[in-house]
Amino acid sequence: MSMSSNHHHAPSVVKADNLVPFSELLHGVTTRQGGVSEGPYRSLNLSFDVGDWGEKVLQNYHRVSRLLDFDLRSLVACQQVHHNAIARVDESHLNRSSFLPETAIPATDGLATNIPGITLLTRYADCVPLLFFSPEQRAVAVAHAGWKGTLARIGAAMVDLLSAHFMCRPGRTLVMIGPSIGPCCYYVSSSMADRASRELPPAEQRFVAMPDGRISFDLWEANRRQLIAAGIEERNIFSAEQCTSCNTDLFFSYRKEAQLTGRFGAFIGLKRRDGD
Repeated sequence: MSMSSNHHHAPSVVKADNLVPFSELLHGVTTRQGGVSEGPYRSLNLSFDVGDWGEKVLQNYHRVSRLLDFDLRSLVACQQVHHNAIARVDESHLNRSSFLPETAIPATDGLATNIPGITLLTRYADCVPLLFFSPEQRAVAVAHAGWKGTLARIGAAMVDLLSAHFMCRPGRTLVMIGPSIGPCCYYVSSSMADRASRELPPAEQRFVAMPDGRISFDLWEANRRQLIAAGIEERNIFSAEQCTSCNTDLFFSYRKEAQLTGRFGAFIGLKRRDGD
């Protein structure tokens, strides 16, 4: 795992060791540092929907675009609803300020494209970012896997879509599991654990009974198991294993910060080639 930033006042991003070597790829999961937002949204909040001042959020986007070297006109986001719908993104989504709430792709939690010059974005404050890259077929994707998305197996759904529409072989596809709430902090009710036990195969029911009687759900491992079951090679999965709840100096955490906080972003895209 690597962290990159222009300087200490600029945004920083977490990058995956298995994705960094590819010069044709831009990717990164932002931290909360290096922005201009204030109060509970300090400082690199990327959500327009949580009460922050829109002009500050827009300034934060400009800072991230400079760090990752993409044009804001290339940025496409979705209105996340905690399920497993996935949209294929093409040129028709460009130049529409598709990262703004009113123009983002509606009712969607995953985005995929094979078109250079498009940057995909999903936003987080504890849920699991999943980033996908097929070096073979030059396709990228990002998925938002909260507990509902995990139960709906959005990671496996993305593997299937990449295979069906872009001919990506799962065994050659690379995945990053980004920073999110860890099993150290993600306690769930017995009723939610029962629901997961009904909806997930046994290998994906990653629960730990804590000494105090609470139940912890390991979203990292549940998603990793789903990806492996869908055909992703274990060696091709990179997990950041950074808990957002434990590290609120670095990341926004909906649970730890009493639901009043910002959102960080997961970005991935194919760079334009000369002549594109």
